Amino acid sequence: MDSTQLLSNIARLNRLELVIAVLQKGVSGLPKSQQQAWQEAEEQYLSKQPQNVCYRIRAADTEGHLLRVGELLLALWEELRECNGDEHAIALVERILIEQYEIKDNQVTLKAEEEIATSSMQSPHDPEATYREKNGESYQGYVINLSETCDPDNRVQMITSVQTASNNTDDGQLLADTLNDLDERGIAIEEATVDGGYNGDTAEEACDKHSVTLRPTTLRGRPSAPDQFGWEAYTWVWDKATQSGTVTCPGGQTKSLQRGSKENRLLARFDRQICANCPFYKQKCRVEELKKKPPTLYVNQRSIQVALLRQGMSAENYAIRANTESTVHAFKHPFSGGKLPVRGLIRSHMVACGSALMVNLMRLHNYLSQKEEKSIEDSCVSLQIYLFWHSVTTFLSRFLRRRAIIGCDYSAVISI
Repeated sequence: MDSTQLLSNIARLNRLELVIAVLQKGVSGLPKSQQQAWQEAEEQYLSKQPQNVCYRIRAADTEGHLLRVGELLLALWEELRECNGDEHAIALVERILIEQYEIKDNQVTLKAEEEIATSSMQSPHDPEATYREKNGESYQGYVINLSETCDPDNRVQMITSVQTASNNTDDGQLLADTLNDLDERGIAIEEATVDGGYNGDTAEEACDKHSVTLRPTTLRGRPSAPDQFGWEAYTWVWDKATQSGTVTCPGGQTKSLQRGSKENRLLARFDRQICANCPFYKQKCRVEELKKKPPTLYVNQRSIQVALLRQGMSAENYAIRANTESTVHAFKHPFSGGKLPVRGLIRSHMVACGSALMVNLMRLHNYLSQKEEKSIEDSCVSLQIYLFWHSVTTFLSRFLRRRAIIGCDYSAVISI
């Protein structure tokens, strides 16, 4: 499983361009007579495309124009409601006011940029598109989550599920949605190989629900300090049903895990004499020395779960992960610059399903073509062998007949 970003078919707007675009869209939701009045009164903002309006505005004057447009949006919202204007236009204007402005006693103030959520509107032409920054790049659009088979016994691997969502959706939620979808369709999953973005409570709870083993190639979070063992250096046996288990330290001691004083905290008491003779004690080992109690290891349940995931990582996972990335590349190939030809979540999902379907069809076509070519090659080889053997037997037959060896069974020689 892997996810990828796809851009919506919208222009990239800055903040001022966005609010002007919504203002223009909102005015179009008024009756014709009122539209004309707005066009005459606010020609500066309504006569041209938002990019052309902002082109001549100096950077120092941007905030003033943002406040002015905010006041116009508030007045437009009230007028739209009074005249029973277009419901879609009312919703757009109301949403932009909530996301970009603070309104108190009919006074409009501008929100700070850091207060604006990634789920805020990116364009009035695609209200469902969201904003996300990933690996230093910004995206306005949707995230597509692809799942494909990876059984080594399969002659050809197929994409089995396509999930489309706002691009600020967490990968763990996408994994949960995918497992639910596959379960409804009767597709049984034993293992899910994913990258580090898919670990977390949501993903792991979904895997437990569907009895799926999660196999990540990487995990989110900082690595352990170099002077201390990571939790994966300990051997954990943990039963989620009974909330009990054991831990074996790098020195070989195995102890039961007990409930700590805080929620989700566990501890294990170790033998003081054995610890004293251990080369790791008071060095890299996480077992702490206590004055009145035996050496104790403190851990929370989340650390145990992450350690078990790290212990399940293997070279095989990386090979499967590389194959999935090639699938994503093939899936995105038709979209120039990673941009969809449509807008809206539903249309984007339909286009994504179509692209995934074409990947599957191409794989089947290549497999069947190779199978047919192999069959033809095998037939040609068989024909060549037959022709060669026929020529050999014909030559031997003629040679032996010319020799006219008396008493020799030629037919037996030729058959051999």
